[in-house]
Amino acid sequence: MTEAALLLALGILLPMAFHGIPNAGQIFLPMHIPALLAGFMLGPLWGLFVGTMSPFLSSLLTGMPAMAMMPGMVLEIGLYGLFSGLLYRLVRTRSYLFDIYLALILSLLVGKCGRGIYDLLLYTERGDAYGFAIFFTTYFVTAWPGLLIQLTVVPALLTALTETGFLRSEDRSFLPYLEGRALARREVDYFNALAPSYPEKTLAQKAEIMRLIEEAGFKKEDRLLEVGCGDGALARILLAQGYDVHAIDVSLKMIERARAKDPGNEAHYEVRDFLAYEEKEPYDAILLLDSYPHFLDTRAFRRKCNDLLRKGGRLLILEDRPRKELNAILLGKDKARLSRPLQSPGREWTRLWPSFRKERTSREDGKGYLLALRKR
Repeated sequence: MTEAALLLALGILLPMAFHGIPNAGQIFLPMHIPALLAGFMLGPLWGLFVGTMSPFLSSLLTGMPAMAMMPGMVLEIGLYGLFSGLLYRLVRTRSYLFDIYLALILSLLVGKCGRGIYDLLLYTERGDAYGFAIFFTTYFVTAWPGLLIQLTVVPALLTALTETGFLRSEDRSFLPYLEGRALARREVDYFNALAPSYPEKTLAQKAEIMRLIEEAGFKKEDRLLEVGCGDGALARILLAQGYDVHAIDVSLKMIERARAKDPGNEAHYEVRDFLAYEEKEPYDAILLLDSYPHFLDTRAFRRKCNDLLRKGGRLLILEDRPRKELNAILLGKDKARLSRPLQSPGREWTRLWPSFRKERTSREDGKGYLLALRKR
């Protein structure tokens, strides 16, 4: 609702910036972009809402468009918002960028055809001639600068929002809540099945984990939460050094394996979904070893880390192998699409930056990966 209100406000303010240019609305089409974005980002109903309300409120508040033109614009821009939301969720090819362009172009064609039919009926009622030449000149020849802006700006914005985690795969579903629940069930089933054959850490990997822990510079009194602990390899290393560690994982079979390897510390392991996890006392640090790429919803992940950490608390994302090698494994074996490729520490930080600042110890090399963040 908040995002829709912001896009609606943008749909009123953008045309005002062009009012000083003659015929700017028909040339640059500034009111169209917020409606298209609303459809892509928020869904067909919110797209329809922003698309229909933008010209209506703009006409009431600024006098533009004129009341005579307003019904046609309500129809046209409303169709943009409605169909961009529908097609973005229906069109699924192998290329995300192609999906955006195909949904965008088809939405523009539907909206302009709808406006053309409206104009035809209006002209016919008035007894005026209306043909394809008038339609094509008005909505394609005169408006080519605006169309070029739309075809450039909208895909660029959507791609940037997706890369930073603001837009998620669930946002392309008509029922994102149910899709998220189904994804969570697949994740639990996948890791329960993987648990019996889960590979042991090699000596080199354990040495790399030790090196990353030493660089992190924890204090003995810190309360640490490990997320996605798997068989407990990281938790056992930390516990052996005297740290207070609570380790959670969504997989019962993984937790059972972790407890079997460390029977003296069973209370430290718990079957929990991190995104639904609650704790009264905040943690000093949250750690993830080999589990961060499985969080597809980075917005929800960031919010939960922010909730569970004290002010100044730390978030550490660790990998005990090079990123290129890790991504080859993730893309090669993850048939259930339960993970995403890991980006560089700087790129991953852009997904989490509203709540965290990056520490200097963040880095990657030929042995491992460390993204160290501190809560603002």
